[in-house]
Amino acid sequence: MSNSKILIIGATGFIGKKLVDKMAVDLPQHQLVCWSGAHDISSAAVIGKIVAEKPEIIIMAAGKSYVPESWVNPWEFYHINTTGTINVAEAARICKARIIFLSTFVYGEPYRLPIKETNAVRPFNPYASSKFAAEQILKDFSRHFGVDVNILRVFNVYGKGQRPEFLIPTLIQQYHTSDVIRVKDLNPKRDYVHVDDLIDALIASTQHFNGFQVYNVAGGESFSVSDIIQILFKAGGRELPVESEGVVRANEVNDTVADISKIKKDLNWSPKIKFEQGIAGLLAE
Repeated sequence: MSNSKILIIGATGFIGKKLVDKMAVDLPQHQLVCWSGAHDISSAAVIGKIVAEKPEIIIMAAGKSYVPESWVNPWEFYHINTTGTINVAEAARICKARIIFLSTFVYGEPYRLPIKETNAVRPFNPYASSKFAAEQILKDFSRHFGVDVNILRVFNVYGKGQRPEFLIPTLIQQYHTSDVIRVKDLNPKRDYVHVDDLIDALIASTQHFNGFQVYNVAGGESFSVSDIIQILFKAGGRELPVESEGVVRANEVNDTVADISKIKKDLNWSPKIKFEQGIAGLLAE
């Protein structure tokens, strides 16, 4: 896609800001239109505003994303993440734009590891459910109206600028300021991808469309909360006492490991930042 006009929705968020900066360097031939949260994608009025921009590609990096909050206010997650997607999809249908959609881990408790894109989908919290509902909307617009869509199912992203209530920023903050590391549960394992690698995946996805496609974006290995703490200790050169409440969250998934062979093959993307390297970098800031 050369000399395309790319609309980035959510351009001032954790991922969006980094995406804009990197795209300006990597894709200077493209015209970037950056929308902040001031644009309410859940309002039908946004359809005309998108069409007026005449984008060739729309990147959806906006929406509600903090899982614990989705249990407190599920309506807002379903409303924004699905109604907003309907509006963007309709605008794309009208102006013949292609869509890149940032999704999440929607598989629930996996029946086998590593997890392929073809694995059964069983969302285990309102956030994941709202994202999968949005995926289905986009799948319908692709099937019925020919809208090209790339879905990026991002497992667990981390990196500089992430909200402090997420696990890794919380652990690093405790390491710097406390004399003890306190967590709810040491056991759950997750597959992490550094935000810089995710940005590269987003940029790669602008270069290749083929109808409706779903791609896992992850590191391809998993780390428990206990593992992360030990990586922190090694990177920081000192250990602290660790206290776990032993609280298992409702609908907890014990382990997630992504099969990333499809995105490697189709988009020529693979993660460059090893998890230990990423944690050490964050700790040093």
